This record gives sequence, C-alpha cells and structure tokens, in this order.
Amino acid sequence: MLRFDWEEIPKSFECEKAITDIKFSSDAAYLIAASENQKIYVFIYNNNSYFQFAPRELHFEHEIPVSINFCDDNRLMIISTNHKNHYKLDIPEMKNKNLVQESDS
Repeated sequence: MLRFDWEEIPKSFECEKAITDIKFSSDAAYLIAASENQKIYVFIYNNNSYFQFAPRELHFEHEIPVSINFCDDNRLMIISTNHKNHYKLDIPEMKNKNLVQESDS
C-alpha cells in the first residue's frame, strides 16, 4: 500500500499484492512502483503531489517486475523481472516496452 497523504486523513493506493521495488526519478518528476500483481505503476508529479491523478499502469504477462532503474535522463527506465528478463521503457509515451537483448549494452 502506498500512502498518498500524511495529513489527517490518509489516502491510499491498493496494489493488490506486495510492492517489489519503488523508485523516484532523480528529477522527482516520477514515482515508479513495481508490484507482485505483474504491474508497474507510474505516478507523475503534478500540483505538488504524485497522487493528483490515477497512476499509469503497465502489465507484464506471466512475469513479475522486481527491479526498476532509471537512465540518466529520467526518460527511460530498465525493468528486471523474476524471469531474468530486462525491459526498457520510454516513460513519457509508455508505449514501447522492449525486451533488452544480450547484445544491447
């Protein structure tokens, strides 16, 4: 569970299962959470909050994302799964989820 607000009445976001990794981008524009429910949640910082809008979701078929790492420009992230696959994801579009091949560096 991610707690939205540490004020009087906390808001929460249910991921259904445990969170395996959570990362903030170095520019603080994104909060990314990976969950055992085979999803990545992308929260975007807007109006002094990450929780103004529902997060974008990315579903992984038959794999659980276990690790998230941002590239230097915070526009690309690498996601590792429990099947030892690595995916690179272009964050602004969130359309291209490409499996990283061994030949990629």
